[in-house]
Amino acid sequence: MEPCIMQNTLKRALIILIIFSGVLGLAKSSSAATINAASCSQADVQNAINLAASGDTVSVPACAETTWDNPLTITKAIILQGAGIGNTLIKSNITNQNAGIIKYAPTTPDSSHRFRITGFTLNCNSKSNGIFLSGGSTPEYIRIDHNSLYNGGGTNAGRGIYATGVFYGVIDNNTFAGNFPGCALSPYGTNTAAGWAASRDFGTINNLYIEDNTFVDVSGTQVATGHGGRYAFRYNTLTNISHNMVPMLDAHGNQAAGYATMVVEVYGNNGDFTGSYGGYMLDQRGGQALVFYNNAANAGSTSSVKVREECGDDSTIYPVGNPGGLLMRVTNSYYWLNKKNGTDGIHAFLFGQCDESCGGGYYPYETNCGYCVYENQNFWDDDDGVGCGTLAARPATCTTGVGYWATNQSCSNLNGMVGTNPSTPISGTLYKCTSANTWTAYYTPYTYPHPLRLESPQQSCGNNVREGTEVCDGADLAGQDCITQGFTGGTLACNPQCSGFVTTDCTSSQYSLPEQIVEAESGTLSGMQTGLSGSDTYIYTSTANTGSASFSFQIDSPGKYRLEARVNSNNDTGRNSFYVGLDSEPAQGNSYYTYDTAIVSVFAWDNVNRRGTGTAVSEFDPFIWDITQGAHTFWFYGKEANTWLDQIILRRVQYHKSDTSQDGCVSMEELTAFIDLWKVDSSNPTLKDLIEAIGLWKRGC
Repeated sequence: MEPCIMQNTLKRALIILIIFSGVLGLAKSSSAATINAASCSQADVQNAINLAASGDTVSVPACAETTWDNPLTITKAIILQGAGIGNTLIKSNITNQNAGIIKYAPTTPDSSHRFRITGFTLNCNSKSNGIFLSGGSTPEYIRIDHNSLYNGGGTNAGRGIYATGVFYGVIDNNTFAGNFPGCALSPYGTNTAAGWAASRDFGTINNLYIEDNTFVDVSGTQVATGHGGRYAFRYNTLTNISHNMVPMLDAHGNQAAGYATMVVEVYGNNGDFTGSYGGYMLDQRGGQALVFYNNAANAGSTSSVKVREECGDDSTIYPVGNPGGLLMRVTNSYYWLNKKNGTDGIHAFLFGQCDESCGGGYYPYETNCGYCVYENQNFWDDDDGVGCGTLAARPATCTTGVGYWATNQSCSNLNGMVGTNPSTPISGTLYKCTSANTWTAYYTPYTYPHPLRLESPQQSCGNNVREGTEVCDGADLAGQDCITQGFTGGTLACNPQCSGFVTTDCTSSQYSLPEQIVEAESGTLSGMQTGLSGSDTYIYTSTANTGSASFSFQIDSPGKYRLEARVNSNNDTGRNSFYVGLDSEPAQGNSYYTYDTAIVSVFAWDNVNRRGTGTAVSEFDPFIWDITQGAHTFWFYGKEANTWLDQIILRRVQYHKSDTSQDGCVSMEELTAFIDLWKVDSSNPTLKDLIEAIGLWKRGC
């Protein structure tokens, strides 16, 4: 087919695809129902909610401030949508200060739909919480956005948003104003030993991200957690915050009433303090914390971060029934590049050791609580425990425990990186010295903005129609099946979050076939970990030169083959290699068998090369295996820590006429010779052959 004809055919196909996509889009928009509340009265809104099913939207009209005497109770994952801040106004007259104006208490946790509240102004009227989330041990991913909450209620419990249970997701673009006696937000956990002993990873989707919110004239603590809770407080703006001895953010330790905080991340925030004591940025009494790149404007000389032990972990009283052995004290915590007034550093310091009453006032303290917290043992800050600079400038030697923030951004100027909607979101990787002179990638900030903010308003996981960012949805598998996923048959399914596929019912998983995409996590893993980046589940080793993943293939046609791998080095030359071998090749730990991946910042397909005797450039790129008929196994061995592998494809090498060296590539010399042949006889090679050769040359190897 001539080039012009090919282009016209492609154009027609593209037009058909666009038209079809538009029709499909219309069908999607009607997949979830919208129920309109008759008015803003609590009874009318509750009636609309009772009519809605999970995934539906309940729309509340604009109205003057309307008083509710009872909480609005929601038990299913719906979207509750007002007409916008300042348009749908609700005022609390609820006498139970622990209740919320809006209460979400799912009867059955719903992983197929997102619960969301958006577009309300909630006046707590010094009587109750604004929003109360009551859940259990099964995670739910929620979004609360574009609301105004003010004047929290009661003497000490009034909060803007109060959560108990495992709620992950994002709270974004809200305004919190006025007095909140408890604090503006309180994301608490399940308060159980099992809940607290769960994974404590940083920088993953499994956290509650509080981002791009504005706090105005809020006296007291903005966010506090405990009972196994966790949060990530990032890119928020705080104005006229009066704290004195009360911290801006709080992370409870273990107390008589419950278990300690699990993990806290605090970065990219800009706060304007007015208290006479200058304000404490964080009071960390337990768990793990990463606090970096925050600015406290108008901060006093005592502005700092407090680190202390609240109650001894060996106690069976704090909390009551503590089984012991749970490491709830401050550990693995790092503080760096926090500024007051844009210049001076805010540092972490030990504030006594233990509360006298284990959960009582800020002072006095006692030192016989069974454990003490030490700088450069339990926590490190940038006085001498956390360095900053480019990856190339990272010291070759290190002492166990210290950290290094590898970044191409400034290590002193926070302009553009703090406050709501930053023009330059923070990027980098925290490396931890895991043993003498051994650096290991420890943390990279999670995707910003949070992916849930990018979902289509009509996106509803579980309605059998892919929408927005969904990879699949029920029966809608995006044209995928077990074969395209690297299996020989069976039934492919979508996971409950609509974020990926379930292959447990796919068959013949022992062997994959050439030309099929094979998910890295489907291999036989030993010492390899799995991670999640958006909808991509990848494998990696957290410790250099350890771990393996094997992939077995059934080869029916003997011949030459090459591997392609979908990899992500996160643009880091320190995390871009595996050892790769076939069958009994001695690849593990052998530099000759090194596969140096592409240096990319997102997942991308890459030819698997082999370093051989090369140094800066691999000797074999791509590497070609001569494989006999039968079963064969490829091995990926861990080399550099945190090199991400998502998928692989084994491809039969079909040599083009122009590829006289039969290495799967067309060099300039080969292309020139091929053009000379075409000049002599344009029927062999043909113009089509010549165009293909030029394309192969442009692709490179």
